[in-house]
Amino acid sequence: MEYKEMRGLLHIYCGIIFLFILLCGFTINVNTAWKFYGTIKLEREKTGGPHDSKPSYSFIILIPSLPGDIAIRTRFRTTFLNLTAWTQREFQDVDEEFLNFKVMFIVGRKENTTTPVKLIEEMINHDDLFYGEHLIETGPRLRYKILWGMRRSLEEFEYKYLVKADQDTLIDLPHLAAGLSTLKRDNVYTGFCNLQLHDKYMGTSYCQGGGYVLSRDVIEKIVAIDTASPDCCIEPEDGYVGWLVRMASIKHDISDEMPQTSMDIIHENFAIKPKMLVLDKWFYHRHNRKSRKRGPDDAGLKMAFDCINESDVFCESREYTLVKHAPCTCQWKGKPNPKRKGIPVA
Repeated sequence: MEYKEMRGLLHIYCGIIFLFILLCGFTINVNTAWKFYGTIKLEREKTGGPHDSKPSYSFIILIPSLPGDIAIRTRFRTTFLNLTAWTQREFQDVDEEFLNFKVMFIVGRKENTTTPVKLIEEMINHDDLFYGEHLIETGPRLRYKILWGMRRSLEEFEYKYLVKADQDTLIDLPHLAAGLSTLKRDNVYTGFCNLQLHDKYMGTSYCQGGGYVLSRDVIEKIVAIDTASPDCCIEPEDGYVGWLVRMASIKHDISDEMPQTSMDIIHENFAIKPKMLVLDKWFYHRHNRKSRKRGPDDAGLKMAFDCINESDVFCESREYTLVKHAPCTCQWKGKPNPKRKGIPVA
């Protein structure tokens, strides 16, 4: 009897100890579990089940971003890349098919850090964050973020074009959507491409990284290239993509001249001129080449966006006269024209 009582007490003590260990383990690892949940949300399975199909879009907008740039991503979501934030008259000539797009913010991890809690919360609340924990956030590795983003876009979605833009670029969504609808479907790599790689890569031209466009078939050929070759270590990121396109074009004999003829679709070194604003491009990149300073929160980008969307008239010419403390008004050939008042915004 005494043996049975001792055995019963031993079972009770073991049970209490087990529950205590389990509770401690749960408490210690709650933050890890939270992080794991947020990461899994974005690091989804690369292929779905037998009955799953990929979401389909006309184009993907790929934007490299830093973990702490939450405010910048929020600005994109609420302004440039939000259809409802634009005056709807701006889309009057845009094919509805090209108003169906997907944004991909490509985010890596800062060296010797864990995933920030705020970033995890943002992952849970938004489906446009694509987080690669193995992507260490340093300047020289930006090219690998872009290449990783290209691979993810193919794995996750069906689309016609991939648009790459920087965080210090105003994306003119109405002009971008209308312009993409006029492009051919295959073998497209275009933007401001009058740039040349140096040294042994001379003769390879590429498109300026503030904003460029590639068709899906070119992306597919790029990701199939063996990037383990030592010849692939090119800076900056846009030059690296140009080199990849060149290698793809040679391997697949898809073009004698890649990239395509440069298109006048990006305003480089964008700045607001006194009393005058012309917005006739797809991208407006605030980049001061002399000082090498970039300013994603530049007031000029916001002013340009507000000028289009808060004006009391619709300016088909996209030429505006800036009036202090008042909405922009239309102008004609750089000069205010009282007879050209534009079309009232509904």
